[in-house]
Amino acid sequence: MKYRKFIIFPLFCLALAVLAPVGQAFGAEEIQEEDTKAYRQAYSYILEKRWDEAKKSLENFMQKFKDSGWIDDARFWHCYAREKMEGAIEDVFSCYRDFVKTYKGSKWVDDARSSLIRIGKELAKSGKREYEAIIRTMMEDVDDEIKLTALYALEDIGDEEALEYILKLYDASADRKLRRKIIDILEDFESPLILDKLEEIALNDPDVSLRKQAVYALEDIEGQRTAEILQKVFKNEKDLVVKKAALFALGDLEEEAAAPFLLDIALTEIDDTLARAAVSAIEDIGGEGELEAYRRIFREARSSEAKRMALSQLADSGAPEALPFLREIALGKGDLDSRRRAISNIEDIDSPEAVKVLKDILNTVKEVDLLKAAVYALEDQEGREVARILTDTAINNPEEEVAKAAAYALEDVLEDEDANMLLEVLQKAKFKSVRKAALYSLEDFDEDISIKILGDIIKKENDVDLRRAAVLTLGEIDNEGAVPILYDLAVNDKDVKVRRAAVSALSEIDSPEARKALLKIIGKK
Repeated sequence: MKYRKFIIFPLFCLALAVLAPVGQAFGAEEIQEEDTKAYRQAYSYILEKRWDEAKKSLENFMQKFKDSGWIDDARFWHCYAREKMEGAIEDVFSCYRDFVKTYKGSKWVDDARSSLIRIGKELAKSGKREYEAIIRTMMEDVDDEIKLTALYALEDIGDEEALEYILKLYDASADRKLRRKIIDILEDFESPLILDKLEEIALNDPDVSLRKQAVYALEDIEGQRTAEILQKVFKNEKDLVVKKAALFALGDLEEEAAAPFLLDIALTEIDDTLARAAVSAIEDIGGEGELEAYRRIFREARSSEAKRMALSQLADSGAPEALPFLREIALGKGDLDSRRRAISNIEDIDSPEAVKVLKDILNTVKEVDLLKAAVYALEDQEGREVARILTDTAINNPEEEVAKAAAYALEDVLEDEDANMLLEVLQKAKFKSVRKAALYSLEDFDEDISIKILGDIIKKENDVDLRRAAVLTLGEIDNEGAVPILYDLAVNDKDVKVRRAAVSALSEIDSPEARKALLKIIGKK
């Protein structure tokens, strides 16, 4: 429903507009107070548009800090988050209505009342005429600003007449708050005059907050002309926040014709904030040229932040077409951070081609951090080929850290029937730490298979530390089938460390047979 967008963006502009005062309110002493910290955390979710987290966080705040000075702020943003989550609109109406009744002196009361009127209009249009009566009741003892909103919301006069009146009122008023309200409702009129007026405000209004609000109103009006206006705003605007808003608005329009403009900004802009906003807008628009745009940004952008974001977006696309580019970066001579990011991002592409690329990386690169990143990326892939690559890495890689990481990764890749691959690592790995990693991994496989493998290792292995680790792993499996092996070791093994480990392992197995074995050991002593 168009109404949704209409309500949300003006309020989000409002949120950004009050960010500075809120930040100032959290002073050095006050920030130590529990309620202030809790409110600031909840409010940050609002600014980040993380609505579900904001709702839950604000509900916790309202339950815990009923007497806080932030309680009215929390209750208002709670209603707002519920509205953004597109829940039952009648419930959102009730939320705002309760707020207006309870917090008459709050700085948010006018915004809540305006939301009430707009929501009531939609409910009345949908056939629930009782909401029109509720809104008319609210007309008593309200100021001219709210009457203006109600005038439009209830459609007491024709659209053209209302629009003419509102435009004149905007030009005549010096009250910033009233002018903000007028911008709020302009977008809902269907008239070519609206674009003209919003363009005029966005380009020429001396008040930066009103220019920014006009930009957010423009993003709700689809069309090529709107995109052209927003590009003009970006070029002419001096304020960083408004420029950023224009870029985000261009993305939300999803006009592919704006993509070349955004790409040029992403490539040439020095300011990291604006360059990142341009990359984000390219993602919102999408289209056939999106992946190529990310490639160019990574190679050519002046902003390092834009490069990083383009790389992440390229991988997040999950497109197999991104693999050759990610491979090129990983195997290239660029900085280690970019190469590591490229390797890590391959894990998001689930395909045999991705596995092949990761195998090439393991066979080619020398840097330990990059090799480990390739192992971790393989851990999120599936299939027997992945298991074979990790097994080979655990056995043959000359770097102990890399080989150990591969041994641990095998645990997440192998099926029960493939547990013998861990036995292969146990028998052939160069490093004791790798063999121990394979031992510890066995406790998560089929218990009968693991007990058999561990029993064989204990019999054939000469290294006392590894035998002791295998014995302790048998105890962690907590299966009665290990009791005969452990009892024999506790009684007969030549090494005292192994015998002690066997007794300890028996104590970890919760079964009558394990207890009998312990009693027999005590009796023998």
